[in-house]
Amino acid sequence: MKPVRVVFAVAVLHAAIGRGAGDLDTAVQEAVRSVQPSVVRLHLAGVPDRSGQLTARTTTGVVVSETGDIITSSFGFSDVRTDVIVETSSGQRHAARVVAQDHLRKLVLLHCEADDLTVPVWADSEPEVGTWAVAVGRFYPSPLPSAALGIISARNRIDGMALQTDARVSPVNYGGPLVGLDGQVFGILVPLAPGSPTDGVSAGVRWYDSGIAFAIPAADVHRTIERLRSGKDRRHGQAGFRLASTNPLTEQVLVESVIPQSPAAEAGIRPGDRIAAVNGRPVPRVGVMESFLRRTAAGESLRLTVERNDQVQEITVSLVDRLPHPAPGWLGLIVLDDGESQTGRADPDGGDSPETTPARSASKQDAAAPGDANPADRPHQGVRVAVLPDSPAARAGLPPRCRIITVNGRAATGSVILQRLLHRIPSGKRYTVQYVSDESDRTDPQSVPITAEPRQTSRLMKRADDVSRLLLTGSDVSWKLTTWDAASDIDIRMLVPEDRPPGLHPGVIIFLSAQAPKKDRPVRRWRAVCEQQELIFVEVRSGSAEPVTDPVLIGRVLTDLAAGGLSIDQERIALITDAGHADFTTRLLRDPRLSILRNAVYLNCHPVVAGASLEAFDSKQAAVLLSGTADDAQSQALRQSAVDALTDAGADVVTVSSPELAQQTARWLLTRKIR
Repeated sequence: MKPVRVVFAVAVLHAAIGRGAGDLDTAVQEAVRSVQPSVVRLHLAGVPDRSGQLTARTTTGVVVSETGDIITSSFGFSDVRTDVIVETSSGQRHAARVVAQDHLRKLVLLHCEADDLTVPVWADSEPEVGTWAVAVGRFYPSPLPSAALGIISARNRIDGMALQTDARVSPVNYGGPLVGLDGQVFGILVPLAPGSPTDGVSAGVRWYDSGIAFAIPAADVHRTIERLRSGKDRRHGQAGFRLASTNPLTEQVLVESVIPQSPAAEAGIRPGDRIAAVNGRPVPRVGVMESFLRRTAAGESLRLTVERNDQVQEITVSLVDRLPHPAPGWLGLIVLDDGESQTGRADPDGGDSPETTPARSASKQDAAAPGDANPADRPHQGVRVAVLPDSPAARAGLPPRCRIITVNGRAATGSVILQRLLHRIPSGKRYTVQYVSDESDRTDPQSVPITAEPRQTSRLMKRADDVSRLLLTGSDVSWKLTTWDAASDIDIRMLVPEDRPPGLHPGVIIFLSAQAPKKDRPVRRWRAVCEQQELIFVEVRSGSAEPVTDPVLIGRVLTDLAAGGLSIDQERIALITDAGHADFTTRLLRDPRLSILRNAVYLNCHPVVAGASLEAFDSKQAAVLLSGTADDAQSQALRQSAVDALTDAGADVVTVSSPELAQQTARWLLTRKIR
């Protein structure tokens, strides 16, 4: 039976294309020749590499007008000024300038003064699934461009923006055309990847040779060109609200928090709102809502159908490219995880447990039962907190130990929920806190107003000893060095506690090194501080001294630690990286799905953020510690540019030059506990 099926499959294939294998070869060659005069080679200079150093790069472009307009992908481009030379099919070279970029669709419009440009024939409709398609690129200095044959395997991919093809697409043909066998251009090949359209332009590279590649359809390319001719970049739009769940399959699309003075706040979106539809289309899951947000540019609007208190209303939100970031503040509260008040804990992979939906849970708790005049009488009511001495909370009259019942009228039904209620504290904002004191016989709740004061992390690090006394157990815990068998080429060594005393919630330091240090050297350097500050130390390095690039591996380390019975302090988890892992670490911080990874230490390097979406830094309230100094003026400028970009994006950035890295890192992580 097998030979019969093979013959039948071949017959169907020949019938579909209407020609034999030789005819198909000829058709592909003719398609490449017909489009080759319109495919240009681009030489880029001044492009930041993963270490932040400026380098050169080659990519492909397609002529879109005889007057000198050329469209290409974002591969090789960034917000840093880039010099571009266009090399036409005839070998002529022309200087070009960047007109504007579309950061959603990863397209860049260039313009040069040239008179030897040929415009291709563009398809007037999208190809059907199963249509033959050729990925063309001019990466190499050869008379004919390179080509890879495949089919159109799907349409409306990447939030409805792209065609999908199984042709092999890589940096060799990014920016080049995806053409049919008749030579018409179906679209422009771009470095997008499933699930990460806001990633940097390296996203698609990681999918090379997987049978998954993407092109922006011809009609959308021309619409984008018309918009870019104004000279204004198109950037991802931001609304300014945070959903209660990051799991794309969650069916309740609930608003958890709204940034003050953001488009969402000004339009009237409130915490607890349920989004039922966008632009008249139903939103059955969180992933659908995120898709709308990812494909909407700044300056465009979304019409939201919102359900609130059993009423439905239409609210239009106009998105912006940058959200306002009020100066961060602090109250002086330390949320204590003691099991009794712990009602939910975020999963290490970034998904939310069913109990971590504060917008819905808090609203239910806020409505007291008839005759229930004393909420403190309810079992396990409130969340235990410690109050820092000489803090805004202490000066307002909050006792050193108490249980928080409500914050601004919203019930604190568990430590995770209280942390989320205090997720973003603007300086100057007034909070009304209802509490029951642990040091008083009174059982009736009391209320106190607390005004947040400006948060300066470098100064708060001087309060780390106070946090340590309030938070750490001080137990005489035994620690052991162990290994973890992750993969054949990955060496992982861990310093973990042997004992599990009550109240032990260790943080985690994950040390990434592209070098090959002597055995146990990093562990020996960090051991005393980690044992004193109750931090698990994990050294991850490749046996081949190549950088680690697998984000799943980092998630597995954290998951296995939690599975081993350790109650991990998720606010004190940090990645420590050298220059070899700087790009990888920044991608992990930027990934909204890895909500557990919010802190990173950069050793004599800095995050590479040029051209990257930084939205997740704000939603995660990410923090970055830069240790060491830049070697030269160029490195100093790039580092300062990264600091400015991260600060504008809402990240907490601190620079230290002390040689006591382990002690500084431990103290810095303790400040992450301060609310």
